[in-house]
Amino acid sequence: MSVVTVDSKGRILLPREVRETMQVEPGDVLFLTQDGRFVTLAKADNPFDRLAAHAIAEYYAGETISLEEALEAVDEDDVE
Repeated sequence: MSVVTVDSKGRILLPREVRETMQVEPGDVLFLTQDGRFVTLAKADNPFDRLAAHAIAEYYAGETISLEEALEAVDEDDVE
């Protein structure tokens, strides 16, 4: 558990360990939900980050094709 102080503008500073664990970086979007006196903090997940990670993994696994191969496949489908 971490203790934080609210400044005069209502801001809090997330402790380094929290930022590192949640992988929070400047510009990230965070969601706050409130249940009575308790607040839950969650980091928004950018779907493009997941897409990029998946594409990179496919590339390193050799499961990608070139743009030329993709265009050839489309042309072949048009012929049939």
